[in-house]
Amino acid sequence: MEKEPPKDIDASIRAKLQSQAVQLLDGEKPAYEFWLCSEIPLQSKPASTAKALDAVKETTLLGAVSVATAKRDYRDDELPAGVYTMRFVLQPQDGDHLGPQNTFTSQPWSRPSWTPNPMASPITKSLVKASAKAFRPTIPRF
Repeated sequence: MEKEPPKDIDASIRAKLQSQAVQLLDGEKPAYEFWLCSEIPLQSKPASTAKALDAVKETTLLGAVSVATAKRDYRDDELPAGVYTMRFVLQPQDGDHLGPQNTFTSQPWSRPSWTPNPMASPITKSLVKASAKAFRPTIPRF
């Protein structure tokens, strides 16, 4: 639907977002609203469709999400209402992320105000730390 990104987001980030929101509804009300970036910069031309994510630099801004009211996730942790940015990261290959998933990419959410320069590309460790800080200690929200 046609809807401008929230004013809670820094103007430098809002300028990168589409004016179309994707809504996930809970009954008649939006539970989540997503604004995706108009363009995703690539490091190089993808070798194939299967290798397309290899061309995206870690911590690239993907979009923003608005959570209308506090929710609970699959671990029964609280997801506070608010506005978050979404960035591209690779799952750490440290043994803590084993399971049935066959993908090693994720999109951690963090408050847009966590960095003084919202368009900077933070290092992955800082991004995951900021996402964990916004939610439950040591566990970022993806």
